Amino acid sequence: MPTLTQIDLPQEIPAKPEPDGSLLFKNPSNDLILCLKDPFEIRMGLEVWSIDILQSEKSILDVHPPLKRFATEGHFFNPKNYQPWDASAETIAISGWERGVASYSVTDSILYCWTGIDYAISIIGSKTIPKYAAVTSKASYLFTPQGDLFNKLDLITPEDNFPDLFWVSDSDLLFSISSTSKKAIPEMTFYDGNSGDRVGSIKIDPKELVPYDHQSFSKLSRETYSLFVNGATRSVGYLLDQWAKVEFFEESNVILLSIFRPTSEIYRLGKEAVCDVGLKKVAFKINL
Repeated sequence: MPTLTQIDLPQEIPAKPEPDGSLLFKNPSNDLILCLKDPFEIRMGLEVWSIDILQSEKSILDVHPPLKRFATEGHFFNPKNYQPWDASAETIAISGWERGVASYSVTDSILYCWTGIDYAISIIGSKTIPKYAAVTSKASYLFTPQGDLFNKLDLITPEDNFPDLFWVSDSDLLFSISSTSKKAIPEMTFYDGNSGDRVGSIKIDPKELVPYDHQSFSKLSRETYSLFVNGATRSVGYLLDQWAKVEFFEESNVILLSIFRPTSEIYRLGKEAVCDVGLKKVAFKINL
């Protein structure tokens, strides 16, 4: 069972966006790149993309007819914590708006449609074993690179509070950051990627790790947009109790957790009770 050590906050280097707004996912073993490009909102708050596959910065989609047909027949998502390449660096997984989830072998030119799900919130390929982890609105799963459902993880998925999944570097383990409800204490749960079995869990209580006078804000609604972020954007109140953002630096096995904390007293906005908040962060290293 891995352990956690709290560390100083790592230096964050902002990702440099491509000039045309595309997202590039590089193959770890060669010069192939999965490219998500031409984003647009297909409906309010829902962004989709076109896909391409590049080599030496040039499109080679024409030499992959099955992928080209799939690509030209729909639009695609940028799943949360997306890692499209599998451990062999020969297969990419993609989540489509119209045609569901599929994986494509760039060596065999075979397209595999995934069984059991038609949409993935997250797709994360392992770099050590032939498995993908996937999160849907109903459950979390392990899939083979050929799109076969391998196992369902014993994770409860509350509405609109989906778990974050990651693979531990140089390991067959994956872990989740999740909670069983919006009021429950979040946990970090480890799974054996070879079987999908739970290894163990660690509570990561935001009230203990980033303390504040929570009693003074206990009456603030957790169901409405009662938080003002930097005096502008509004956010839902339960994010005082749940991690607002989870980042994982795979090369160092460091996890960075962010949560909202009040920067003002509660005040009235019309009939609503609200407060101003800012992000606070805490970092941990996973010890194998």
